[in-house]
Amino acid sequence: MRPKLLLASVILISCITSLKAEVYRWQDAAGRWHFSDQPVDDKGRSIAPSSATTTEKNAATDDSLPNNSLPDDSLQDKLQQKFKPDSAISRVTLSVVAIETHMGSGSGFFISDQGHIITNKHVIRPMPSKSADNNEQKLKDEADALTRMDADIQHEQQQLKDYKIKLDEFARSLANMAKGGARDLSQADYDNYQKTYHNRLQTLQKYQQEFKTRKTTYDKTQGDFNWNNNLAKVATQFKVFLKDNTQLSAKLLAISKTQDLALLQLLNQKTSALNFYGQALNQGMRVYAIGSPLGMRDAMTSGIITRLDQNFVTTDAQILPGNSGGPLVTEEGLVIGVNTLKFGENVNGAGFGLAIPINEVRKEFKSYLPSLAN
Repeated sequence: MRPKLLLASVILISCITSLKAEVYRWQDAAGRWHFSDQPVDDKGRSIAPSSATTTEKNAATDDSLPNNSLPDDSLQDKLQQKFKPDSAISRVTLSVVAIETHMGSGSGFFISDQGHIITNKHVIRPMPSKSADNNEQKLKDEADALTRMDADIQHEQQQLKDYKIKLDEFARSLANMAKGGARDLSQADYDNYQKTYHNRLQTLQKYQQEFKTRKTTYDKTQGDFNWNNNLAKVATQFKVFLKDNTQLSAKLLAISKTQDLALLQLLNQKTSALNFYGQALNQGMRVYAIGSPLGMRDAMTSGIITRLDQNFVTTDAQILPGNSGGPLVTEEGLVIGVNTLKFGENVNGAGFGLAIPINEVRKEFKSYLPSLAN
């Protein structure tokens, strides 16, 4: 009677953990800040737990968070031993993570030795997208189709009810007729009418079953969509996957009000931060975008800087869905920006990618990590 519509939805579930308080920091010869939970030689001074931000202190005292603790070696040491990177770019990949949310996935990268992760705000707080709009439109179309089906069913039920009344009247009239040619003709008509009634009744019953099946599917899909959408708006914990697909839990620390940026943290972990590029950028510089495009974890694309302005670094390196939140780095493995979106002919074809300059990360989150101010 009417074509079925395909529906889909995904439920993703994640968890979070707790924080160590005592931290030491020092500067190396190049002026870069480093953090550790133990002093190194005569370097470093203790940062008192009281210097932590309110968000971090709340995380530290949340006993409900699961423990992310692993053996004493840092995550970087484990990944280093496993993958043995032999170039600056391959070393960068050890500090890039995939992030899963209730409504999708994206990327991020470590910016401290204490598990701090930079990503896009739209990765952890999904904004309206073409895909989400399409799913919502499919749900609306299916709801409209079910409304029409229900109206058709009610109309056909009433039609068959009236038909049955006339059929019963015909049967009574036929019973009172004398035998003969006229009665035989009327009997043939009655048999045809009765056959038509039963055929329509069977068709209605099949249609009712189709309606019931589609209504059950619609109710579940609509419920899942609303549930996931609501969770995505309030989630504070996310699944994070390392280069070797180790799954850990990250806690949301801060979301930028003005930029497409967010700060997460793997608690109770020692990580290797990517260093920021501190010189002027130039058009034509070779760059690499690293992340999890189109569901493929630990992937990279390369290109050049095609345009510079105050708000974005533009590159012809492919920035695909899933790359969002990952780093845009130089050939030396230094971060110049946070990949955020692609614009061009279509999402999978030719076009340009945009990255938020790394200086914006410094401005947004320096209160969480003093090292970002340097």
